[in-house]
Amino acid sequence: MRKLFLLFLVIFLAGCSINPMGATSREQIRSDAAVAIAQADKEARIAVAEAEASAIVAKHSVWADVLPTALVIIGAIVIGALWLNWRGRYALAALERTPPAIVVQQPAIPTLGQLHQLAERQGMTISVRGDIAYLVDANGEVKGQRLLTS
Repeated sequence: MRKLFLLFLVIFLAGCSINPMGATSREQIRSDAAVAIAQADKEARIAVAEAEASAIVAKHSVWADVLPTALVIIGAIVIGALWLNWRGRYALAALERTPPAIVVQQPAIPTLGQLHQLAERQGMTISVRGDIAYLVDANGEVKGQRLLTS
């Protein structure tokens, strides 16, 4: 019995280093945790790099979409400005080639004698007071006036 007890005692004490039940040791747990942390760090770095790359691609794709439209608009503005400039030059040259328009002269201011003749034709008279000639009808009402010039 004593031998049996010693045998169990030796197996029990030897079991601390052999790990007969398959339990993991602290070193194994630590090494597994270090590997898991390293793997998670690697995956996080890959995710960050992919996010940065996709942001750069998105920025360049926006420029690739906008740039042709912007160039078309700028080109249309430049062509329109050139067309207006040349059209204005052509119109100016055409104006310079045409003869000047006929100037219509203002009718001369009638003299006092001409005013008397006009009044007699209408059956009225001219009354002069100072520098103003008044057109007076048969009833003595003033129908018009004109400033006389010297």
